[in-house]
Amino acid sequence: MDKLAVKIDKDGFYLEDVMVDNSFQGTSDIIIVPVPPGFNLPKWDGEVWVEGKDVGLDSYKDALIKQLSDTCENTIYAGFDSTAVGHKFSFGPLDQLNFTQKFAVFTQNPKELSTVWKTEDAGLLVFTREQFFQITKEAENFKMNLISKYWKLKEAVKNAKTFAELNAIRW
Repeated sequence: MDKLAVKIDKDGFYLEDVMVDNSFQGTSDIIIVPVPPGFNLPKWDGEVWVEGKDVGLDSYKDALIKQLSDTCENTIYAGFDSTAVGHKFSFGPLDQLNFTQKFAVFTQNPKELSTVWKTEDAGLLVFTREQFFQITKEAENFKMNLISKYWKLKEAVKNAKTFAELNAIRW
């Protein structure tokens, strides 16, 4: 079972929520104490969360949009689980390029019937052409669902009128 933790920068400022294993005790950049509601710019002082500094609403919106964008990107890069084949796949930038390249090869060469592909949970496995097409469709859906979530949250940030409204927006 995982639990929620908070990633901070070198100055102690909140960066993003992260999931960690229940046995995780925290590090200098990942705090297991959640940020209480009501902070404009949460900062970890080594013992408790404090207000980081007084910022204007527009500056806070910019920072929140950046945080949401980073969280979206990191979630995509963390990889996805394929229900079609029952395995987990990496999906960082290089992985995405490799998926695209292999998809193009399969598309251009119908006689190619299978490929060996690395999974995160079972190592190298052989997948049929049809399985690979299913995996890439799941990868696309995974990525687009997260990007769509980011777009909606970004719009909510832009439309927010108060710090309280902004503090209610979470990934």
